[in-house]
Amino acid sequence: MRLPLVLQVFFAESVPPKELAKSLAGLRAYHEERLAVYQGFEREVEAGTGMHDALRLGLMFQRMMIAWIDSLQKKRKARP
Repeated sequence: MRLPLVLQVFFAESVPPKELAKSLAGLRAYHEERLAVYQGFEREVEAGTGMHDALRLGLMFQRMMIAWIDSLQKKRKARP
């Protein structure tokens, strides 16, 4: 996967915790914004069409990224 965040997480032990936390917060905000935009398209795209299928993928991806980032943030807060 060619996502800069994945590299930061992969090398998390080498990234200063504050820098990683800032990246996670910023990227979570970005994915929240994208999700809101895609949700706005839902009422404009006809269900059952190719456009709708592509939109569903976009919605799933944004939700998955938010959930993944949340899990990383939770994990980091739980560390001693």
